[in-house]
Amino acid sequence: MAKNFLINFPLTGIICFLIFWQSCHGPLKTDKEPLWTFQAHLPIVSLQDLDETRIGIRSASHFYILNKADGHLVTDIPLPAYGLGGAVLDDQLLYFGGSDFYFRCYDIRKNKPVWEYPTGMENEATPVLDS
Repeated sequence: MAKNFLINFPLTGIICFLIFWQSCHGPLKTDKEPLWTFQAHLPIVSLQDLDETRIGIRSASHFYILNKADGHLVTDIPLPAYGLGGAVLDDQLLYFGGSDFYFRCYDIRKNKPVWEYPTGMENEATPVLDS
């Protein structure tokens, strides 16, 4: 029997009702009604703030970038490999790793990969950028 779990991300104002980890709801406009709802293709494995206006949602097969205010899908990036870690956005470049032993950089403005680097191991942690 599936259970429903509620996870609140207070810094983002996002609430996830995890029914097989596929549904996220935006900030509540009333006690019971969210401003927006987002449904992923496959289970959601991480959710994070990318900047002041966007959040990143990583599912088993995609990385979604949403507008925080209205839940509008800004970018949908199909992932070449499964990954549990988050991603880091630096300007318009998204950095992330996966289970296929590669670390990647993706240009969300041009909606295409920039480079990939073989690491020799799975990359499950959220990357850190040194400024």
